[in-house]
Amino acid sequence: MLNGRAAVPLGAGIVLHLQGVSEPLTAHVSKLGKDNFEVTFETTPSLHEAIIRKLFSGRYQLRPARFRFSDVIIAVAGRLSS
Repeated sequence: MLNGRAAVPLGAGIVLHLQGVSEPLTAHVSKLGKDNFEVTFETTPSLHEAIIRKLFSGRYQLRPARFRFSDVIIAVAGRLSS
């Protein structure tokens, strides 16, 4: 699921170009929500392999570089109160 509003109607085709992946990734909008939408990807075995390689071998930051202790306390308090 992607956050935001789709810029195209339900069923419309889209093409994504991922850096480091030679083939374009095609998809279509398969579900529209109020503030989100879903796409269904159409891949080939070689494209699937290239995407997996890109996602799991890239250098991505999985945690924030900095955080404020006050933000942690506020988040914990919010979870405890709900």
